[in-house]
Amino acid sequence: MLAYKRLVLAATVLACVAPLSVGAEERSGVTLTPSVVYYNFDHGVDADDAIGYGLGLGYRFDSPWGIELQYQSVDADLRSSTGELSLDQWRIDGLYHFEMQDKWQPYVALGVGQSDSDALSISTDEDFINAGLGLKYHINSSLAFRPDLRFIRGLDSDNTDVAFSVGLQFKFGGSNASRRPAKKKTRTPVELEVTRLDGDNDGVYDDQDSCPNTPAGRPVDASGCDNDKDRDGVVNAQDQCPNTSTGAKVDTVGCYETLNETVTIELNVTFDNNSDVVKAEFYPQIKKISDFMKTYPLTVVQIEGHTDERGKASYNRSLSQKRADAVAKVLVDHFSTSSERVKSVGVGEDRPLVPNDSEANRAKNRRVVGVVSAKGEKSGG
Repeated sequence: MLAYKRLVLAATVLACVAPLSVGAEERSGVTLTPSVVYYNFDHGVDADDAIGYGLGLGYRFDSPWGIELQYQSVDADLRSSTGELSLDQWRIDGLYHFEMQDKWQPYVALGVGQSDSDALSISTDEDFINAGLGLKYHINSSLAFRPDLRFIRGLDSDNTDVAFSVGLQFKFGGSNASRRPAKKKTRTPVELEVTRLDGDNDGVYDDQDSCPNTPAGRPVDASGCDNDKDRDGVVNAQDQCPNTSTGAKVDTVGCYETLNETVTIELNVTFDNNSDVVKAEFYPQIKKISDFMKTYPLTVVQIEGHTDERGKASYNRSLSQKRADAVAKVLVDHFSTSSERVKSVGVGEDRPLVPNDSEANRAKNRRVVGVVSAKGEKSGG
């Protein structure tokens, strides 16, 4: 009955271990396992439990499987009389390994063998089957600590012994055993709606915009960059003069328009009697010339100074020259007009605007005008 219970226990343990996931992380190679054995005899055997030794020689394949030839030797005291029972066992086992967890790797074993026992000068040979399980703690790739539990069933006596061993497994040669590839999970693709951004509102999305900070409303090309480099209203592809100054008038091909007539700009700039000082209140008047010349960059201006009739003609001419020079200086220094585009001349009293017959009229004649004319051919700067 006890033997039957032991077989049931062995079958139960194997059934619990079998569902473990299969893996093979231990490398293949030849194994040599010396061990210490604790042997528990069936109640039908007249012998006490005893400690012996064992030695296993095996081979681990590049798979979960291994094979091992095992020898065990035990000397036990007899229960009913004085004497010893000497037991020698040889067995060959198949080992099936499970997945390693934190260096621990369980296995199950099944095999056949033969035992030779000698007690009181009586020798007995018996074939047996054995089943069991064990663990390997892999200290490194060549050395493992190995506890092992076996149930040994005699085919003639129907006795079931239990052997528990603790050993060190040494491994030689071989290579890392292949791991069974994990089953890949199939993921269902998820469609995401992506909102494309246009930070500068130029009609070109940010991920394609090479110039992401163009001012709003500015025409751009396919890469999001300014489509009118000099901002003259003519796109780059048609602009024959791509570097015209801002605010200048251009023709249909992007080049400066030429002034076709001489333009006289009356400046409401007056001076105190015998003075050539330009008062700040008249700067906006001078700015009119600056603005006009920026619109037509291919122009020059002649600043003309005028006086009333009082005083000597030579003095008046000199004074009018000083007044013209003063206005020209404001135009160049304050409004950044190139000095090469500005000339000044003193007319004196020769060209009065109105008759010098009253103080009011004489004040009008003390004036400065700007005469703007073209200076050259069409150009784009």
